Amino acid sequence: MSFHRCSDCYRDAIANAKAWLRNPRRERRPRVKRLSMLLHHGSGYRVNGGYVEIIGGVKLKIIGWDRRYAHP
Repeated sequence: MSFHRCSDCYRDAIANAKAWLRNPRRERRPRVKRLSMLLHHGSGYRVNGGYVEIIGGVKLKIIGWDRRYAHP
């Protein structure tokens, strides 16, 4: 994975986290509702039991799969 793509992924994740932290009504954790970045196998993430684990200890629940992609 190229350096620029990695920095774009981190920039997107940080922007989403900061937007959620600035929200005064933080009732639920943020959800990814659309395909926002392309992750390649072995590029800093792992699908484990219905969750996606990203480098840095971030764990996101998978709430659905896009029909274009097969369930692992």
